[in-house]
Amino acid sequence: MWVSTLVLPKLSRVSLVGDARAALLYVANWHFLGQATDYFADDVQRFPFLHFWSLAVEEQFYFVFPLLLLGLLAFARRRRRAWLVPAGLATLLVASLVAQWWVADTDPLRAYYGTDTRLYQLLAGALLATLRHRLPSAARGAGASAVAALAVLVMSATDAVGMSVATRGVVAAVVTLIGVAGVEMAPTSIAARALSVRPMTYLGRISYGTYLWHWPIIVLVGAGWVLTPLEMAGVAAVGATAVSAVSFRLLETPIRRAPRLDRVPRGVVAVGLAPTVTPKFDQGACTVETIDGCFLHRGSGLHLHLTGDSNAQMLVPVFQALAEQYDFTLTATVRLGCPWQLGLEWEPQDEVLVRNCNASRVEWYDDVLPLLQPDVLVTVHVPRDRGTRSDSFFRAGPGLDGTIAEVVAATTATTLDRFHELGVRTVLFEPLPYGPKVPTICVSGASTVGDCAYEVEPGPFPTEATYRREADDRDDVWAVDADRLACPFLPVCLPMIHRELVFENQFHLSNRWLVDHSDAWWALLVDSGALEGWFDPS
Repeated sequence: MWVSTLVLPKLSRVSLVGDARAALLYVANWHFLGQATDYFADDVQRFPFLHFWSLAVEEQFYFVFPLLLLGLLAFARRRRRAWLVPAGLATLLVASLVAQWWVADTDPLRAYYGTDTRLYQLLAGALLATLRHRLPSAARGAGASAVAALAVLVMSATDAVGMSVATRGVVAAVVTLIGVAGVEMAPTSIAARALSVRPMTYLGRISYGTYLWHWPIIVLVGAGWVLTPLEMAGVAAVGATAVSAVSFRLLETPIRRAPRLDRVPRGVVAVGLAPTVTPKFDQGACTVETIDGCFLHRGSGLHLHLTGDSNAQMLVPVFQALAEQYDFTLTATVRLGCPWQLGLEWEPQDEVLVRNCNASRVEWYDDVLPLLQPDVLVTVHVPRDRGTRSDSFFRAGPGLDGTIAEVVAATTATTLDRFHELGVRTVLFEPLPYGPKVPTICVSGASTVGDCAYEVEPGPFPTEATYRREADDRDDVWAVDADRLACPFLPVCLPMIHRELVFENQFHLSNRWLVDHSDAWWALLVDSGALEGWFDPS
C-alpha cells in the first residue's frame, strides 16, 4: 500500500483503501463483483488488490468446509456408510459446477468471482483427498498422465488455446486432479521426481507469498514502464519469487514461530464494512417479453430509439433529459460491449459477451424494433478500429470474410438494409476520439493538464469512412461527427477543460460533461436533418 503512494497518482490511491479492507477481510471477490470490476478489462492494472478475489474464495471455503465435513462424517457414522462423505462432496461439486456453467452464460463476472460458482475447484481437491486411500499404487500410465497433465495445465494458462474463462477454469481443475492423482500413484515417475527436487519444493513452500506479490509488482511496474507481455512476465516471475523468499524468511517464519504469539489463545478482529455500489443502467434486458422496459420516456410526436454498446448507455441520461424537454418518446436497446451491426464481433477475453451480444441483436431487430416502430434510430458504439485502442478490435462473425474494414462495411450495409425495411431513419454517431491513458488517473498525477493531452489521427478511421459513405448513398441515413464535443481543439484532445473532466475513463465521456453539453448533442442531431418534420433547425 505504501509503495503505491510513491508510484501511483493520487486518484488511483483513493479506491485502494476499500480494496485493501476487502482483501483483509477475505471478501474481495464480492467487493470487486459489486464494483463490476472485470479481471480482464483494459484498466485492470489500477487494482493492485484484485488478485485477492481467489484468496477470498479459498478462505470462505475454509471457514465453512470444516463444519460441513464434520456434519457429513457424523451423518455417515450414524448410517454406517462411509461412502456418504465422498458422495456428499461429489454432490456439492456437481451443484457448483452446474452453477458455474449456468451463470457463465448470462453473467461472466458473477461466474468468475462467485464463491458458489468456484467451490467445485476446491471441492474437487477435497474429494480426491477422501478417495486417496482407494487410488491404486504403481498404476500403469499414471506417470505419463501426470506429465501430460502438467503440459496441458501450462498450455491452458496461455492464449495458445482459445476457450472461455469458465471452460478454462474447468480444464485447469480437471488436469490438476489428474496430475495430483498421477503423482500419487506413480511416486517414482518423471513428474514426481521433477516436482520433488529441492528447488521445486522450496518454490512450493513460498508459493503463497509468490501469489500475493506477483500482481502488485505487475501493477506498480506497469505504472512506471511500458513492457511487452513477455517482459512483464519475466519481471513478475523473478520479482515475485525474490520478494516472496525475503518475506518468507524475514516476516512469515518469525511470526509463525514467535513464542509470544503462542501464549495468546485467540484474537478477535471485528470490522464493519458496507460498500456502496451504484447500479449500472443496462437495457440489454429489453426483450419482447419485457417490452415496457424498453421505454425510457413516453411523449408525443417523434419516437426516437437509441441502440449500441456502453457508449450508447452513457448517452441514456442525456437523451432522457432531452425527451422530457422536447416531449418525444425515447426507447433503448443497449448492451455493454455490443456494437450495433449484425455479424460484427470483437475480441473479448470471454466469448460469452459476444454470444450474448449476437443473440440480443437478432432479437432486437427481428422482434423488438418491429413492435416498437420507432421513427428515428440512433446508433452509438465505442471505437474498435485498429489505431483507436490497444486491444479488443473488431473481427468478423461466422460466415464473413475479408479485411476488418471490409467486414465493418459489409455488416453496416446489411444492418442498414434491415433498418430501411423497418421504415426508420438512422443516425450513425461516429466513434469518439479516446486517448491512450485513463484520463482521471493521468490528471491526478500530472503537473498540468497539458501533460495528459494527446493527438488523434486527422483522417477518418474505417468505421467513420463507412458511415459517411452510407450517409451519402442512402436517403434515410445520416452520419454525425461529434468529435469536437469531446475534443474542441482537434487534433489535440484534453481530458479536462475549464476544470471539468471531459472523459471519465479511456472509452467514456464523463456524466457531468455529457449533461452540461446535452444542448450540443441535440443541436448535432437536429442539424443533421434526420429530425426534419419533427424538429427543424431554427
